[in-house]
Amino acid sequence: MGAGKTQASHPVFACKPALTLLRRQGCMLLVVVALAPLLLLNGCAGLVSDSSSTNPPPSTLSITNVRTASTTTSTSQIVWTTNVPADSAVAYGTTSSYGISTPVDSTMVTSHQVSLSGLSAGTTYYYQVSSTDSKSNRAKGPGKFKTPGFSISGTISPSAGGSGATLTLTGAASTTTTADNSGNYVFAGLPNGTYGVAPNHVGYTFSPSSQSTTVNGANVTGVNFTANPVSVPPSITSLNPASGPVGTSVTITGTNFGSTQGTSTVKFNGTTATPTSWSATSIAVPVPSGATTGNVVVTVGGVASNGVTFTVMVPPPSITSLNPASGSVGTSVTITGTNFGSTQGTSTVKFNGTAATPTSWTASSITAPVPTGAATGNVVVTVGGVASNGVNFTVTTGTVSLPIKVSSNGRYLVDQNNVPRFMLLDAGHHIVCALAQSNWNTYFADRHAKGYTATDLFSTYASGNCPASGAAKDGTLPFTTGNSPSTYDLATPNNAFWSEIDTLLTDAANNGLMVVFNPLITQNFLVTFQNAGNTKCFNWGVYLGNRYKNFANIIWYNGNDFQSWQTASNLALVNNIMSGIKSVDTNHLQSIQLNYQRSYSNQAAGTLASNLTLDAVYTYYEVYDYVGQAYASSPTLPVFLLESNYEGGNNTGQLSSPANAFILRQEAYYAVTSGAAGTIWGNESVNHFDTNYPGSLTTTATLEAKYLPQLLAPYAWWNLVPDTGHVVVTSGYGTAAPNNLNMYNATYATTAWITDGSLAITYTPVATTLTVNMANFSKPMTASWYDPTTGNSTVIVGSPFPNSGSQSFTTLSTVHSDGTHDWVLVLH
Repeated sequence: MGAGKTQASHPVFACKPALTLLRRQGCMLLVVVALAPLLLLNGCAGLVSDSSSTNPPPSTLSITNVRTASTTTSTSQIVWTTNVPADSAVAYGTTSSYGISTPVDSTMVTSHQVSLSGLSAGTTYYYQVSSTDSKSNRAKGPGKFKTPGFSISGTISPSAGGSGATLTLTGAASTTTTADNSGNYVFAGLPNGTYGVAPNHVGYTFSPSSQSTTVNGANVTGVNFTANPVSVPPSITSLNPASGPVGTSVTITGTNFGSTQGTSTVKFNGTTATPTSWSATSIAVPVPSGATTGNVVVTVGGVASNGVTFTVMVPPPSITSLNPASGSVGTSVTITGTNFGSTQGTSTVKFNGTAATPTSWTASSITAPVPTGAATGNVVVTVGGVASNGVNFTVTTGTVSLPIKVSSNGRYLVDQNNVPRFMLLDAGHHIVCALAQSNWNTYFADRHAKGYTATDLFSTYASGNCPASGAAKDGTLPFTTGNSPSTYDLATPNNAFWSEIDTLLTDAANNGLMVVFNPLITQNFLVTFQNAGNTKCFNWGVYLGNRYKNFANIIWYNGNDFQSWQTASNLALVNNIMSGIKSVDTNHLQSIQLNYQRSYSNQAAGTLASNLTLDAVYTYYEVYDYVGQAYASSPTLPVFLLESNYEGGNNTGQLSSPANAFILRQEAYYAVTSGAAGTIWGNESVNHFDTNYPGSLTTTATLEAKYLPQLLAPYAWWNLVPDTGHVVVTSGYGTAAPNNLNMYNATYATTAWITDGSLAITYTPVATTLTVNMANFSKPMTASWYDPTTGNSTVIVGSPFPNSGSQSFTTLSTVHSDGTHDWVLVLH
């Protein structure tokens, strides 16, 4: 590669009545200055006066006028200007990552010129000029150019077939062009390489049908074709009648059918018919067996006519029964009825609008599994475009129509069908930086199998068992500029890294999991945001929103150990990220995690109100306190417990021993009886994917996680309201200790109830006798003790209890296998 430059222009010094010694590196002149202006003669560019009164060079170096002076198929001259003398270099390549650099020309000039050679024709190049002055100030300036290419040209003859023909180019470049009125065409601006050229024009075939040619440093001419007209296609003008059942005789009127049938055909929506008479303008034909509504087409000499719709009238299908009438996704359902048709053909079965794939089909019986994505609603069979009656099928598992949204009252989450969705989260913060991508599916599949509906994931982490760079496990960095949170440039996301995040979110979705996703945690990357400023933070949010707005399984959240969120400038940076996401992505909810050891998102609502749609609680204290405060805060948002003690963890050092299954049960059941619509249930080893993983996937706590949604499933849990005033449980509820960090000592019982008097749920962490005001209920109530360690329920003798007066309920004397005594009282 060649490089060159031009010398700087020479400055003019104002006159001064003095004898001044002027110098430049390698050059010294003695100049007598008179009282008239003096122009220094060429030969000492960049002269600097030794006179102490001369201003010093500027302290900053700037580059202007970056451009290409001339470009050929293989060379280009890059020129630019600096405000002070500086050296010259150019980085260039076929991507914005460049990859090739010219040697540094150390000659100090202000007008710069570097020649690039050995370039490929017809190729776009990106380049960045750089200069460093004598003070080691450095400046850069980007640009791009495209080298001229070569051409492929030819003629299609005769011109009647060539004029307006479309030619398609494939190979080293792909494009199309249209031949002019004389049949001439040209593809210009092409790089060297092998190409295919193929013409197309309605009513013509071409000889040859395509040609291959090679461009190698010169234009290619004479790639010619001959256009051959084809016969005039048959044309249908009418059908009589235009509808009828199978066997109906239909007269097809039109032109160019040919005097006899010969090898010509008639088809009803693809089904071949057998004509009974044939002439050049009229065909009589019965509707064939198996025909369905669609186009009638006549084909003569291999050329098809226009299609005209014929409606095949069939008796409507009718469903008489479903067996079973309920089941989960994948359940095989037998649909019994009439007029289904002997084979499926184009007929369909849908479960509440979701198409199923039948495994067997007869005129009176269809077998089909419940399809993924199906929700409770009517099963409908459609035959020949005619729909059957609908028969209700209940989908018993929580299939979700994403993305998740907020309920109309702002208290819980629903899917797109407004079905309430309880969120049971795992924590897998370090998955990208600590776990190989090939093992992600194992994690997601395990969590789904254990009853989790979501997982809390970071894009990366930059401490602990993750690299300080925040790189993925395979070493890929999140940004192309910088190598650490303090040096990254938000404006340069690394597509290779974020493509791994694409895979992460897709893998989670394929395993039925929502992802509560933090794109960059403030714990590590606040410095990145501070270096970037508000505009870049907003644009970063736009990038995230545009990239992930169609990933239906995301809930966004920012923050994480955000200890300085009350510093207005820091919170503004995160708010700009959230605003950037929202500006292009209105599909997904957004939340923020603030500071430990306790906080909730709505505490920052003064700044974030326009972006905040979900309230995340972060607490290591007795959970009911901050969950309850979040529930009562304004504006009304769904509340969920996003972080607390994980199994095996003791982040505060205040627990008498690392958190076990009892602590996780306490946190989760406290949360849902204090107003939360979702809760975390994490494991310290799994969260970090440390050396104990994957053995830590199956633990006492994680095996008990599923019993919480199992408890809630039979009831309208989304209508539960926390009983903070002890209206339902009037005594025996222990002592609230909101400032207690050692939750092994907790005694406080929390209650949530549906205020129409149909349900109450109380969690107590200790053995106790609860006194309940039964007058709050609308009917006699069945009472039971639910074991959160096994999912078993024991009906209390005497049920149902009258809905009047007070009733005392004493916890069972059974001690759990872990030695604890927590129970759930259910009144329904």
